Amino acid sequence: MKSNLSITLFFLTICVLGCSLSGEPSPESQFNRMSWNEKIRKFSSCQEVNSFIQANRSHLPGPDESLAVLLPASQHYSNQVESIIEGDILQSNEDYFFFARSGSIEVVEKKSLSLVRSIPIPKLISQKIILSESQLLYLGQNYAKILVKAFELKDFHQTIDKTLDGTLLDFRRINDQLIVLGQKQISTFSKSEDCTQIYYPNLNDFSGSLSLVYILDLKNQKPAQSIGLAGNTHHFYMSSDEIILFTDSPFSQGLSQGSKELYLPSHFRVIQWRNGAPELSGVVTYSGFLKDRWSVGQSNGSLFLAATMDDKHGLRSNNIQAFQKLNKTYTAHGESEMFGLGEDIRAVSYEGSRAFVVTFKKTDPLYVIDLADSDHLKILAEVKAPGFSTQLRPLNEDIWSGLGFQATPEGEFAWARGLQFSLFNFQDLAHPFEAARLEWGDRGSSSEATKESKALFITKDKDRVMFPIVVLRLPNSFTGHEHEFSGALILDIHKDQVTEVGRVTHREWREKYCGKNYLSPSAWWGNLANSSDIQRIFQSEKTIYTFSRFGVMQFDSRTFLEQARIEYDNSDTFCEAQNAPPMEFRRIPVDTNPGMQSTAGKAPSPSL
Repeated sequence: MKSNLSITLFFLTICVLGCSLSGEPSPESQFNRMSWNEKIRKFSSCQEVNSFIQANRSHLPGPDESLAVLLPASQHYSNQVESIIEGDILQSNEDYFFFARSGSIEVVEKKSLSLVRSIPIPKLISQKIILSESQLLYLGQNYAKILVKAFELKDFHQTIDKTLDGTLLDFRRINDQLIVLGQKQISTFSKSEDCTQIYYPNLNDFSGSLSLVYILDLKNQKPAQSIGLAGNTHHFYMSSDEIILFTDSPFSQGLSQGSKELYLPSHFRVIQWRNGAPELSGVVTYSGFLKDRWSVGQSNGSLFLAATMDDKHGLRSNNIQAFQKLNKTYTAHGESEMFGLGEDIRAVSYEGSRAFVVTFKKTDPLYVIDLADSDHLKILAEVKAPGFSTQLRPLNEDIWSGLGFQATPEGEFAWARGLQFSLFNFQDLAHPFEAARLEWGDRGSSSEATKESKALFITKDKDRVMFPIVVLRLPNSFTGHEHEFSGALILDIHKDQVTEVGRVTHREWREKYCGKNYLSPSAWWGNLANSSDIQRIFQSEKTIYTFSRFGVMQFDSRTFLEQARIEYDNSDTFCEAQNAPPMEFRRIPVDTNPGMQSTAGKAPSPSL
């Protein structure tokens, strides 16, 4: 299939914009025309695509509706699947750091902390980089086009410069293959392409979108192979031989209108890609919806999903669903009992044959589910604690860390407040407990690490955790927020206790380029706030490195005293690109030695 994808869609665009003036169909007509079909079918021609779109044209979105939404990003401490490499704004190898900012990729030599190269790239907000053994890869989003560039590491000579159709959702690298997932509104297509590589939607909900999977050979630089799948993709999971695209349906538990009922299930589509052209090999349904791609895990040949469901009466519940591999697809195999009734999932992590799941409404129940027998998934333990975690990390077999938000109960729900970091002790599964907790700030405080897991750094020995943070105080509703701190926190772990031992900041650069009162707008827990201070923090032996869009600083890992710095030029457009005007904050005194001792928890009684 040609990488520019589309006569499907020259016709498509014309039909969407002006084929009929018959007006909007009635709600009953829309309800009756929504459909589900589990069969795998390709369009045989562009004429067939045109006919399909024309039949559904009044439901399709207009040309101004956009799909520019990046899927949740990847882990820093590890990739979701071993050997599948993921991208971020920061990459490193033995000799260099590579940091992507608007307008350039900065190449910094580790040993001397010197800037050896500044590679020009477009001035875009949404962009990431990824390393192979010999290449530095760059992917960015420029309107409805995906930009792919590659540079040789030996001399930084550009070897690849490609443009793909669609909005960039996610990408992975395995060996010399780059897999890119894009999505495009049908109304934006304009050029012809091979329509026989486009698959019918299984859930015909008239979303008007096309999911695009591209496979690029980085070594031989052959033309990209690609397929199109009509319909939305909400989550992307990849293993060494297959790509799985998940589509959550709001009507997975059934949709009723009058005496009629319609079943429109959530489902995932399995794509085989290792042997020849990519091929859709299976469509499998599941119940409910997923929080993000971390809700997906694999163990002992089975696929597991942590899902949230709403029944016809609006009651919310959660479970783990198991699927076994069958030829080139999967079949439903077993599921756990329901847990977290009335709550929804906030974090999921898989470790070995166990799943760790956080749900929340007023408190933070953390569940441990045994996956060893996919026929009989069993809940092993439950911990209840204030607030909720959005990122979970194992520190050892018995101790897990959670980064998330404080919460204040208010009637039937709770208000998210400042940030918190917790340690959970599972040594005795009959009586697990929250062993320690640290808290910072009030509602409006934010950390990119609560949503972007690459922003959370854990040392190899699992004895130190570091992450960027913006701490705000809200003394009362009349005075507004007060700025306490922005930068990064350094926490030391000893057994099941945690202590804040240091803080580092790029505040002087933020004030120099963004103004003294400038901070990223405050964010509630569901938003991903881009910090105007430190974005990534990294430790190598006795040295800590901090990265922002303005430069790099090097600190001693014990005293946290600055050792060296590199300040970039001021061409980054972040400050000017913000839609909102700078927010005014009053500074309040900050302890120069802000180490906070851990709040030690005690094991609850067996009755709890």
